[in-house]
Amino acid sequence: MLNFFDKKEKVKEETPADIQKVLEERANLLEISGGLPTKWLELGVWYTTNKKKLFLILTWTIAIIAAVVWAYCLYFLSDYIIHTRDAQENEIALSNTIQRVVRKDPLADYSYNFVKSLPIDNNRYDFVGTITNKSNNIWLGFNYHFEVDGKSTERQTSFVLPGETKYLLSLGQTIESPSYNVLLVIDNLSVNRIKPKEIPDWRNYYDNRMSFVFKDKTFVSGGTLGLSERLNLSRVSFNVTNNSAYNFRQVPFLIILKSGTEIVGIDRYIVNDFKSRARKYAELSVLGKIDNVDYIEVYPDINIADSSIYSNIQ
Repeated sequence: MLNFFDKKEKVKEETPADIQKVLEERANLLEISGGLPTKWLELGVWYTTNKKKLFLILTWTIAIIAAVVWAYCLYFLSDYIIHTRDAQENEIALSNTIQRVVRKDPLADYSYNFVKSLPIDNNRYDFVGTITNKSNNIWLGFNYHFEVDGKSTERQTSFVLPGETKYLLSLGQTIESPSYNVLLVIDNLSVNRIKPKEIPDWRNYYDNRMSFVFKDKTFVSGGTLGLSERLNLSRVSFNVTNNSAYNFRQVPFLIILKSGTEIVGIDRYIVNDFKSRARKYAELSVLGKIDNVDYIEVYPDINIADSSIYSNIQ
């Protein structure tokens, strides 16, 4: 009797080629029946195989972009901080009687200097500094004072016009002991822009109003005046004419006395109700032991951008 259960059949092993062939046949069937095309299946197989690599590439790409963005932000943040600090801090070079401060502001570019302290009598001194406004369409208003060993002189108010360098004076300040550690301090700065509609040509505007003619400037020392050596007093006189077409309520003049290039004396003289074409004679006594003066410089100290300084205009 035949035993069918004892009969062994050989099972054929499938090779990778056979599997690929079956997949292609099934893919063809899917494509014919409207299923997914072969290329999409191949793409899916490729994605599955390389999914880990793709994830790593994407992660590194995002990390690099983030690093670049952060570097960009940090660069501009540090640049902003540095420039802001430069705008707020002084760049000071102080040697005995010289101080230089440069300030750079988004709206204004100016610098100022302590120049000199001048003894006038017992424990009293005059102080002089300068300020320069480098802007050509902005005038600056401010307060100023001098600091001597941390102690402040009287606080004063002033201004500087576009493109102008002017002296800042502090007269007759009582100081207990002389010191070389003196600083000029500027604060409460206000920035005032010249409006082109109101003043289209600043230089012409300036020249038409700052038209003062000085003649017969004279200096006479205390020794020549026959005063006692204990009385440090000299005399300065000059004639000034208002050549402009404008009447001024008040015109302060700054007087700077120089021996060579060195400032040896300072003072201030005020002319009230200075009308157009008028001529004034000024004479004043200057405190301090001044033996020789080569130059007498006189500067009008008026803010011509301020309409309140004018009286009736001719």
